[in-house]
Amino acid sequence: MALNKEYARRDFNSTILNSWTWARLDDGERNRAMDAIELAIISGTYDQRIATLTSVYRAFLLGVGYDGFNWREPAGNDAPQF
Repeated sequence: MALNKEYARRDFNSTILNSWTWARLDDGERNRAMDAIELAIISGTYDQRIATLTSVYRAFLLGVGYDGFNWREPAGNDAPQF
């Protein structure tokens, strides 16, 4: 069953707002990220829209220095290294 493409932005925003990367952004970065996501002109199927929004968010994260799992890890909370 295909998902309604009009719900893609809502579902994407719900997922991002509950993500660990979102929790590590400051308020200014959150505002800029939401502006970038809201200004993204998207069309296509549900999956195509999700892919486009994901690309916009990933590009934003790279712009603020995202570099992987330990990004902005609070001091003293080092994750195990494998």
